[in-house]
Amino acid sequence: MTLLDITNQESGIVIFPGSPIQMIICNWRSTEGVPRVAIPGLAILGLGEKLIEVDRESIWDIGKYLEQYNAIDLVYDANRDINNLHGLSGSLYYIVVFDSEMSFQVIAPKGWN
Repeated sequence: MTLLDITNQESGIVIFPGSPIQMIICNWRSTEGVPRVAIPGLAILGLGEKLIEVDRESIWDIGKYLEQYNAIDLVYDANRDINNLHGLSGSLYYIVVFDSEMSFQVIAPKGWN
């Protein structure tokens, strides 16, 4: 499955846990696998991994939810969407990569493609 299959949306926020935490805001419509920043600030690339949704919950204010992260955690946001997330609701997905220990979270804001 792809993020498009899981979220039924083309774009959103991808949060990679760990140290350091990394967050990207991107369009994953044509990305197979985990979205990654391929060339800093220029492109999103996937390596074809199979993704599995393990849980989902609602978020009532995405901007408020993201306040727990630092601005430095945001490594890609081509359209500067981070400034427009306060007051937006959406879904938080917990994703694992098949045959891997990798996991990450995806936020799909309501009303985005």
